[in-house]
Amino acid sequence: MAVSYKSAFAMEWKKGVRMDDQSQNYLASLFCGANAGQKPSFAWREDIAVSSGSDWQARQSRANADCENIERALTLLLGELAGLEVDADIFRGELPAPIDDGFMVRLTSLGPARNPCLMNITATCRGRHADHAVQLAAAARLTGKLPLPAILSVSGRTLDAPITFLKLSMSRPAAFSAGADGGITKAFCELDFEAQIIP
Repeated sequence: MAVSYKSAFAMEWKKGVRMDDQSQNYLASLFCGANAGQKPSFAWREDIAVSSGSDWQARQSRANADCENIERALTLLLGELAGLEVDADIFRGELPAPIDDGFMVRLTSLGPARNPCLMNITATCRGRHADHAVQLAAAARLTGKLPLPAILSVSGRTLDAPITFLKLSMSRPAAFSAGADGGITKAFCELDFEAQIIP
């Protein structure tokens, strides 16, 4: 069931029974509302059919996966979970000059899943910030909401096509350190993720 941004979230189970109010409130609370300008839309599902058409069609779709679009969708999703605005606080690929503080998201691996409709991905989110507390708060918001409790399709103004995430989780605990950046001591963090997607 597709839901509009900031609307009440409803998740439909296989038997058509809606989740209770407590579960819906939890799903709604995952998103911080930092990216209204991106017009994001999220669709939660307990289960989804991933075998449509022939295996050959699925393999062709996987072979033509748009990796930039996958990165954009992941950046938007992680930004919403962490309360970070895309292209202001969190960026796809690299922190662009002259941005001094922020987070970047990039894919680190792609691979075929056993189901020909799916791809396995890993990704990293790295941050640097002059204010250690700001970075810690964003990382805590993000890590505290994973793994995602259901299947989630992400779409938005900057995405060429929706991307569906299955089993989005952290592959290891978040790592924090301090170091010099342009003569200024800053806080650094690394967060690594793994998921299956329908490209």
